[in-house]
Amino acid sequence: DEALTHLRAATKDAPDHDHALYMLAAVLALREEPDEAVPALLRAIELNPENRAMARHDPDVESLRRHESVRAALEVV
Repeated sequence: DEALTHLRAATKDAPDHDHALYMLAAVLALREEPDEAVPALLRAIELNPENRAMARHDPDVESLRRHESVRAALEVV
């Protein structure tokens, strides 16, 4: 819960910080909160395409890969 609080604050203060968004998505995915996790992950990928490669293999965001919007974002080359 503390990590989530800090990550939410970090993304509020710096909404274009792709690493914080990615970490927020990962924590939320592990907590099974995809409604907030998916947009955070998609924004992280939009801001830094290198996050796409990480999300393809990261077990922390595995549950998000079953969402159509995430699958589509991960397929982009």
